[in-house]
Amino acid sequence: MQFIDISKYDGRVLPALRDHFRKIVIPQIGKYDQWGPLKENKQGVRQIEAFRRTLRDFESYLNSAQMNIDGAVKLIDSENPKVNNIDPAESEELAKDPEFVKEVESIVQEWAKQIEQVTLYR
Repeated sequence: MQFIDISKYDGRVLPALRDHFRKIVIPQIGKYDQWGPLKENKQGVRQIEAFRRTLRDFESYLNSAQMNIDGAVKLIDSENPKVNNIDPAESEELAKDPEFVKEVESIVQEWAKQIEQVTLYR
């Protein structure tokens, strides 16, 4: 059984998994030659190669997923923790507070600006 120490990767799972595949899984499977009946015919050999290719491609999928995560937009938080964590049970009561509603509207407008900037530059 293999364990990955993700603390070396600042807690980021995808880079840890990618390196584990690159350094351990793919080389081990590349050296493996006990494929039994699969090695005895052309179709089996093609399946082995397809399997190995899929594992190599998996690394690029992990890279792509990490790039998408890194490029994700982090919407700003309100200074009011109650706005950041609205309890659904309290939402009806909070909607009656004009100051709270104004604060929520303000943060939503900021989010819209952030999203607009991202969509303009992508």
